[in-house]
Amino acid sequence: MSIMRSIVILVGLCANAHGYELRPIKLKYSNVFLIKAQKNILVDTGSKGEIEDLIKRLSDMKVKLDDVSLVVLTHAHSDHAANVAEIKHRSKAKVVLQRGDLGFATAGDHGKLRVSSFLGYFLKWFIDPKYEAFTPDFIYDSMYDLIPWGIGGYIMAMPGHTKGSSVIIVDQTKAFVGDMFMGGYFGGAYRPEKPGEYYFSDDIERNKSNIKVLIDMGIETFYVGHGGPVSRSDLVKWITD
Repeated sequence: MSIMRSIVILVGLCANAHGYELRPIKLKYSNVFLIKAQKNILVDTGSKGEIEDLIKRLSDMKVKLDDVSLVVLTHAHSDHAANVAEIKHRSKAKVVLQRGDLGFATAGDHGKLRVSSFLGYFLKWFIDPKYEAFTPDFIYDSMYDLIPWGIGGYIMAMPGHTKGSSVIIVDQTKAFVGDMFMGGYFGGAYRPEKPGEYYFSDDIERNKSNIKVLIDMGIETFYVGHGGPVSRSDLVKWITD
């Protein structure tokens, strides 16, 4: 058994017994996820101009913005982190970010994107890298425990898409992977369950290595920033083709 697999099992055994629900929130440009529990956790926040839509979608789930305890960012690109500052203004939510993307957050600018697919050359001209800057409440380097927040899981640093990309592991079998890869075509509008290369990435080979690590850990369901969710079997087929 791998060391990482042992860590995942240990976290699961030590987890609090509180129940939770995983609720996807599909916004115009990316996915946000609510882990609805005793302490609500929001994974990513969407793009500029989407805060009111996000608040409405949360309200539909009987959750107010002030009910969110923690915001976890998979990375600090503008389509995932643009509403963090507004959430901090309007609520008491704390924010956790991997140190590698701290510069993006404090500058409010993710800079130039490194294209990793043909369509990316076209799309990059329509992406605004700027958003309202913010300072995370918690900055971590390798791992951040979610058990104190009532969830059997943790956040793990997995640089690849960006230097500060993170993966959120829940209950040993579920992973929120941000833009490590995507689901489907045209931002997930068609065949969202089919894994594929995302349009932009700092390090494609490292992303592939990360995927193999997660597969080895026994992850069954992969929640992505665009499209998805993606099953383990489909991901294994894609990565080994």
